[in-house]
Amino acid sequence: MQTMALQIALHIAKSHEVVVCTRGSLRTEGYGFTVLANLCGKTNRDLIALNRIDVDVWLAMNAGYVAIAKILHKPLIAYFHGNDFLNPWVVSTPFLLRLLSRFPVGSMAWSEKRRDYARKKMRAGVASALKILTNSSNTKSLICQRYPHQQDVVICPPGVNSMFFQNYAKRDVDTSVLTLLTVSRLEKATRRKNIEGVLRALALLKTTLRVRYSIVGDGDDRQTLTELSDNLGLSDCVTFLGRVSDEDLLELYRKADLFVLPAKASPLDVEGFGIVYLEANACGVPVLCSAAGGATDAVIDGQTGIVLESAYPDQIAEGILRFARFSGAFKTDQLRSFASNFTWEIAAARIEAQILSSLETFRACGPANLPGNLAPNTCMYNT
Repeated sequence: MQTMALQIALHIAKSHEVVVCTRGSLRTEGYGFTVLANLCGKTNRDLIALNRIDVDVWLAMNAGYVAIAKILHKPLIAYFHGNDFLNPWVVSTPFLLRLLSRFPVGSMAWSEKRRDYARKKMRAGVASALKILTNSSNTKSLICQRYPHQQDVVICPPGVNSMFFQNYAKRDVDTSVLTLLTVSRLEKATRRKNIEGVLRALALLKTTLRVRYSIVGDGDDRQTLTELSDNLGLSDCVTFLGRVSDEDLLELYRKADLFVLPAKASPLDVEGFGIVYLEANACGVPVLCSAAGGATDAVIDGQTGIVLESAYPDQIAEGILRFARFSGAFKTDQLRSFASNFTWEIAAARIEAQILSSLETFRACGPANLPGNLAPNTCMYNT
């Protein structure tokens, strides 16, 4: 979400005045737009800060902020990623609900009441939003299920950093060993990434296939996953690399045969799209994913990767074996060509077009005193 907000701001700032409202620290020089670290991450308090800024239109990069669309002084367009509306965390809820949800007894029930309250506020906000943008057909379907009265939902997928499109030949490696790569946060809150499932799948393949598996990323779940790998007897073929430099990451892609991230989904936790699949394709690497969430918008089964029906270990193992048998079916040029449809320039331009067209329609139908002769001063915020 943060990467996407930055890329959109950089693009729009080329032709319009942009103000970015955020929480925490963000360097302010060299971007070409104004940065205000004026948010706390809760809608009630942030409403005051946002209404102090004179803009033509807001672009909310966290869906929860749609809850205040009706009471913002200026129109709002909201981008929905997935979990930010399935389980909203920035929508302010009454103090008593927050207090009761922290007690050991009955906390789950009160937490659900907090979520219900937040969803109710968002439902009202969605009706007042100028437009809803989202990242995939799966997320759009979830939005339309939850907000059936909202018909103006436009899919604007995210993009891929240009550094992944470097043109280089694959390095010669030991073809008797299948080299797998995963790039992911290793956090308890993102267990949907399903690194555990991949490790258990490799345990099933130990006597069948020679594999080298590199995992890039860090987080509070890394130690648990490392221990699981050791307990499964995979320490000789699985390496946890932590965070790596861009140069090292590109080198890992260069060596990889297959990128593996078969995510899982639940009612409150879903992989909205999957930029990493396109990053792998841009490097000429096919991917293995599951049909959960928005991955099917980012991966074409049999052409840019393998899409599994489920993300259970036996299915993952079967998918890896399928790739080992038919890896020659995936052509580097075809992978890179597909990924080129998702550059940040294309992605950000698509969102900019939606902002401008929505603002034009609003000015034609909305209050007469809006400054229709001015270029939009687009204020984006992300938490």
